[in-house]
Amino acid sequence: MFSYGYRAQEEEQHKIVVEFVKATFEGKYDDFIEMFDRVRRKRHEVIYDEEGMISEFEANENLKIANEYIKIVE
Repeated sequence: MFSYGYRAQEEEQHKIVVEFVKATFEGKYDDFIEMFDRVRRKRHEVIYDEEGMISEFEANENLKIANEYIKIVE
């Protein structure tokens, strides 16, 4: 978003970033974007609602996918 001159300043910054990426890539990386949105929603639940919802295995798998996405973005 920053490279396009935009900055999310609302309360739901992570949600806005996901929506921006979805609109910008127009279906090209839908699987990655959907995965990140699921992780974002789960993170929200963990931070604001309930602890212990994410296993160590799931966290490690999400990190692997995130690293793949970083390579795509770079």
